Amino acid sequence: MKKTVAIAVFGISGVGKTRLVSEFVLGNGDHLHAQASELIKRGLQAVVDSNVLRTAIAAKIANNQLGLIHAYDELRKANPNQHVLFDGHSVIDTDKGLVDIDIGVIKSLDPALIVFIEDAVEAIVAR
Repeated sequence: MKKTVAIAVFGISGVGKTRLVSEFVLGNGDHLHAQASELIKRGLQAVVDSNVLRTAIAAKIANNQLGLIHAYDELRKANPNQHVLFDGHSVIDTDKGLVDIDIGVIKSLDPALIVFIEDAVEAIVAR
């Protein structure tokens, strides 16, 4: 089995992470695009389906991250021979301000490399 790696791509909403990762993955068939929002949806469903949590799970960032980790682990197990580009946020914008994603969540992704995408505010607004 070949050694596969994960690359974590972070940036704020609208900076172009998903577009850049999607374009890269299209040209590189041995790479998977792991989008945080989709992983959270899958992971939360798995957690709810397994009766582990039954409370207001989607509203809690910490539980969302548990769902994300669960789905990410399942994705890696199901695709052991593919590199993964993880597309997500290192901070979450809430009505109470910015909330940092716990470093333990990022470590659980086991990235070989972390990339941070940034752009001028004007360019993000234009998109």
